[in-house]
Amino acid sequence: QGLHGVGRLVDRLLRTRTPVAWVAGSAMALRRDAFMRVGGFDERFFLYFEDIDLCLRLREQVGEVVYEPSILVHHVRGAAAATDRASARLHYRRSQALFWSLHGKGRLSAGLMQWYARVRLAHKP
Repeated sequence: QGLHGVGRLVDRLLRTRTPVAWVAGSAMALRRDAFMRVGGFDERFFLYFEDIDLCLRLREQVGEVVYEPSILVHHVRGAAAATDRASARLHYRRSQALFWSLHGKGRLSAGLMQWYARVRLAHKP
């Protein structure tokens, strides 16, 4: 119910083609030349944050990232992570720390998020 409710809310709020900060990699479509121009996916990311990183680089170097409501994608969220939850948690925190080191708006925010990710890695949720 929760995630489906979020999807319905997004559908109501974004009824027209709208510039956004990022879109999920599972529902992303882009030109090959744009993908190549920014260097593609950063291979240091595994499972998480690679789509957000790519979209931020696309916005910075190529142009707008948009949400297109006329395209419908069905994505089974969490299927890959369900096979090994401990490993997925580890990759999530590592990618989170990397993301903030690359995209944190300041040294303090980036440092705090890296610290948070490391603490979370050391303790199971």
